[in-house]
Amino acid sequence: MVPGLSHIAIFGIRGLNAAQFAAAASAVRTVGVEAEIIEVQVPDDWGRALEAAKTRQVEAGILLSSPLVFISSKQISELALANRLPLISLFAEFPKAGGLIGYGPSIAAMVQRAGVYVGKILHGAKPNDLPIQRPEKFDLVINLKTAKALGLEMPAMLLARADEVIE
Repeated sequence: MVPGLSHIAIFGIRGLNAAQFAAAASAVRTVGVEAEIIEVQVPDDWGRALEAAKTRQVEAGILLSSPLVFISSKQISELALANRLPLISLFAEFPKAGGLIGYGPSIAAMVQRAGVYVGKILHGAKPNDLPIQRPEKFDLVINLKTAKALGLEMPAMLLARADEVIE
């Protein structure tokens, strides 16, 4: 989607996202792209963080999972568009709020599975005896309006695989 991508920003909260920072930076380096870690702590940090990304000449960014991203999706989307920075988030709410792409576990599916767990516990199961659950359903949501505003062309294969395309 971003031709010639060579420098990417990874946005997150250092303490909360430590493992994600390490995994994302490693994955990015594996494909020969330079990673720039940019820390945020509170919603007011997004303006500074996206301006820092622009100053450091990054061409795209990854938003690591945190409540801060979830509650600030609209603000981040607006700032990213103003700074012409394509971003991907773990939350489907991000592109619904105007961001480019969201790809991650389906929150609706996780809530439903949590309900099944609660039901088992209410029927006498011991929480210690229940297996750890990992997400099984992932949502890919793409905002074509944002892609067009950023001058990006979405590959047809990616659009075909999307769970939702926002036009």
